[in-house]
Amino acid sequence: MTVAVTTFSSSGTWTKAANITQVLIIVLNGGGSGGSGRRGLTAAAGGGGGGSNGFGLYWYGPSSYFGTSETVTIGNGATGATGQTVDTTDGTAGTDGGLSSVGNISPRAPASSGGGAGINGNSTSGLANGFYILTENTPVMPSINAGISAGIGTLAAGANVSLIPINVTVFIPSSAGGGGGANSTTARAGGNGGTIFDYANSTILASGGPGGIETGTVNGTDGGVGATPSDASHCMYSGGAGGGGGGGMKAIGPGAGGKGGVPGGGGGGGGGSLNGTTSGAGGNGGKGQIIIFEYS
Repeated sequence: MTVAVTTFSSSGTWTKAANITQVLIIVLNGGGSGGSGRRGLTAAAGGGGGGSNGFGLYWYGPSSYFGTSETVTIGNGATGATGQTVDTTDGTAGTDGGLSSVGNISPRAPASSGGGAGINGNSTSGLANGFYILTENTPVMPSINAGISAGIGTLAAGANVSLIPINVTVFIPSSAGGGGGANSTTARAGGNGGTIFDYANSTILASGGPGGIETGTVNGTDGGVGATPSDASHCMYSGGAGGGGGGGMKAIGPGAGGKGGVPGGGGGGGGGSLNGTTSGAGGNGGKGQIIIFEYS
């Protein structure tokens, strides 16, 4: 029987309920941030790469593993890379999100979740961070579910991201779209962030941010907030969705990457700019989160 469910969105202390025997913990790291776009000549200033999702952990085991109280640390989402202010110069890479933990329980460190700097070509993107499932009861069942890499920034349109759910109740956060390149004749869009979709019930749990474009909204849109069982449409948890990439500059200016949705979504890559204009900044990653279920 479930005794208590506690959600931590900021660091603090967890105190165990009396007479519990088992604990289930869902831990999500902060999301990686997007890289900023390159500043350069037309068709030679690519967008920054999108940041990827924060790595997660699904841990189930006996309550005796923990003390009466344990320190809870929530990893911050990484800060987006700043725009380039020097002509004919690559952008700046994004960085990894912070690590979350409960006592000694923590996901592994992220696999280079920050998006790459915008260059004269295709940038790199944040790598796929999955979800580690571990039970401490018998039998022990460790497994890793792969995530989806973020979108690269390009000289043309930034790459989009999609996401596949890991199981029927918990969905990892999604990664972000890449930034579009600068082009004085053609507006280049940023890529879309990954949407988290429950295929079994045909339900969107968290919408990825659309990429920006200078002919409309040039900044990438923020990723959607993750779903919780209190939402009326479903009874599932999900991480946050990825932010959209910033549009590349045509005449007015480049777009910034959208922020990753909380918890753990990746930040979008910034758009490339023409010399004389600061390039688009990368979007921030979404902050981490921890949910603790206590059972008697």
